[in-house]
Amino acid sequence: MSVHSGPEGRDEREANPVRLRLSRHAALKQRGPADVLVLPERALRLGGSGGEILRLFDRPRTQDEVVAAMRGRYAGADSGPADVASEVARFIAQMERAGALEPARDGGGEPSAAPRTEAAAGSGPASPAASDGPLNLIAELTYRCPLQCPYCSNPLDFRSRREALDAEAWGRVFEEAAALGVVHLGLTGGEPSTRSDLEELVSRAVAADLYPHLVTAGRPLTTERLDAMAQRGLRSVQVSIQAADAPLSDRIAGTASFEQKLAIARRTVELGLALTLNCVLHRHNLHQVPELIELALALGADRLELANTQFHNWALENRAALMPSREQLERASAVVKAARERGAAQGLTVLFVLPDYYAGRPKPCMGGWGRLAMVIDPTGLVLPCHDAGDLPGLEFWRVPERSLEASWRDAPGMQAFRGTDWMKEPCRSCPEREVDFGGCRCQAFRLLGDPASTDPACSRSPEHTRIVAAREERADEFRPRR
Repeated sequence: MSVHSGPEGRDEREANPVRLRLSRHAALKQRGPADVLVLPERALRLGGSGGEILRLFDRPRTQDEVVAAMRGRYAGADSGPADVASEVARFIAQMERAGALEPARDGGGEPSAAPRTEAAAGSGPASPAASDGPLNLIAELTYRCPLQCPYCSNPLDFRSRREALDAEAWGRVFEEAAALGVVHLGLTGGEPSTRSDLEELVSRAVAADLYPHLVTAGRPLTTERLDAMAQRGLRSVQVSIQAADAPLSDRIAGTASFEQKLAIARRTVELGLALTLNCVLHRHNLHQVPELIELALALGADRLELANTQFHNWALENRAALMPSREQLERASAVVKAARERGAAQGLTVLFVLPDYYAGRPKPCMGGWGRLAMVIDPTGLVLPCHDAGDLPGLEFWRVPERSLEASWRDAPGMQAFRGTDWMKEPCRSCPEREVDFGGCRCQAFRLLGDPASTDPACSRSPEHTRIVAAREERADEFRPRR
């Protein structure tokens, strides 16, 4: 929302003010002195009076009403009335873009599900705060899965990594995570619905004051079990879609599952939960990007993640069969760009993530090693990312053998690549070293044999030619996950 002021500094929309309220899919939580905004798939630590402003939207209000309230609270502060108005307007615009605020129903009626807030106080101007500790816990509950996707991120030897944590143990982990500052919980796998105690895990997550988000392939999950989890406090669901039609989707998944996925997606929307559709893109389905966008709109999804394959584990095994051409990526990117405005008008956010092999710049894996997110695998191993447990010479710790705090802060493996001190050239002198944190340590190891090397996806890496050469690889068949 852009704000344009007239001679008296009044919002040009005042004649027809837009009444906003906190999104039904948003939650505000307090961790220590900080307020944290939690949304499906992500969380943002707020600085200053950010939480205080958002709590004013516990009921429908206009921007002018919020500005007036904040001026009243900070009368006599160093910043003048115009400063308060511009800061609040800027913050509200940012929150609208993030999906934290939504228009109230006509007449100011209640939305279908009330937003959730906890009392807290703040001071000073509203702004995002710097990160300090984990916000996201990715709980890999199991590696069991009925699908056989050729790009699966699970380890190649997943069958040897058995589930070691029951619902009670996971519940203690959730409590320890919240004490560390975590707000968002991804329940994933494998396929988490292969666990008969998934409903109890949702209850324990809610009891620990976490925002539970389910990542599912839609099978063997049933709508009845989804209903039960919604009643227990599940907030959002990500459903994987392999393609826009049953024949191709089922062929890629290696299992007839497309219709069941659609049933779960439809029921998610009916229950008022946030729905994300995730489609991993590659050579075999990139041509369906237009149809995938139409499917997301038809289902009423909130978010469509068109994430090109990142080549780890099973995807690396199948790289030659999955590698797209530059022409495919350019066509798909143009389609997404043209559809974004239409999608936004219908409440759909469309994301398009380039594969590392074509981006030229490395991604800050998980927001930086041991910085914002932690992964716990089915054996209880606490990791900075999904693949780190396979890196040689690194020691990670398990819960409940050690506390979650110790496993996060002190395990030698967690310390190995945290920050920037470990970096070699060209990363050490790179001006973007605290933006991408040297890229993916696991990719550097898989392709170069040294996890401390610059991610070869970076165009500045002396080994970048390996990535360039891999773009030309071609194979007819992929190896399914088994």
